[in-house]
Amino acid sequence: TWLQFDPHFDVMENTVENPLADGGGTKLLLTGDFTQCSNVARTPFNEQGCILSTEPTSCRGTESRSTILIDLNADSIIAMHNITGKYIYAITNLPLRGDSDSPIVSVCDAGTKSRWEIKPSIECTPTVMDNETTSVLTNLLSNSPDENAFIRDITFPSDEECGPDGIALEEVSIVIGSECFQ
Repeated sequence: TWLQFDPHFDVMENTVENPLADGGGTKLLLTGDFTQCSNVARTPFNEQGCILSTEPTSCRGTESRSTILIDLNADSIIAMHNITGKYIYAITNLPLRGDSDSPIVSVCDAGTKSRWEIKPSIECTPTVMDNETTSVLTNLLSNSPDENAFIRDITFPSDEECGPDGIALEEVSIVIGSECFQ
C-alpha cells in the first residue's frame, strides 16, 4: 500500500460584487486557524460593495493586535513575504495622473488632486518657491480636513493661484511646523 498526498486549493469567491458573508471565518474555524481570513477594510475601491457581516463566524480584529509603523523598503517587503507567504509589490517612479489619465503638470492646476507624504521636518529640504506658491500650498495642507497622520490629500481649488514657481511643480517639499509634506 501507498499514500499519495494531493494538495489543492479550495478557492472561494470574495469579490466586491459577491463578498463572503463571514470573510472566510468558517474556513478559518474548520481548519484550526490554518487558513486566513480574506476580508479587507473599506476603501474607496470597494466601498460600493462593502457589507457589514453579522455572521457569528465573521473574521474580525482582535484586541491583541496593535498598530506598528513599518518602513516600506526591500528588507521589510521580503520579511513580510516570508511571514505571510504573500507577494508584496513596491512601485517606484509612478507617474502622477489625473482623473482623465492625462499627466498632471503641476500640483497648482485647478482641480488637481495631490497626495502628500508626511515626514518629520528634519528628513527633507524644502523646495525653493516664490512666497505666493508657498503660502497657497501651506494653507491648503494646513486646512485640509484629511486627518491621516501619514499622508494628506488635497484638491487645488479653482479660485486659488500659485505664483510663477508653481507652474511646473511636480515634486515639492514644504515644511509646516515640525512636519514635512512631500
